[in-house]
Amino acid sequence: MPQPKRAQGVTSEIHIRITSDEKEIVHTQAQKDGLTLSEYLRRCSLNKRIYSRVSDKAITRLSSL
Repeated sequence: MPQPKRAQGVTSEIHIRITSDEKEIVHTQAQKDGLTLSEYLRRCSLNKRIYSRVSDKAITRLSSL
């Protein structure tokens, strides 16, 4: 799967503090969904749909059966 497109016109940063465990969880989830950490957090915080690569693969495998 290709890398996700980067957000257009991004000009601002937001800094947050999270625990190491939280960072690991968020990073792992972003990787699983095939997104950069920034794009994953952007989509979560703005209630945008997140399409998981894992689900797409599972659907393809099940469809071939």
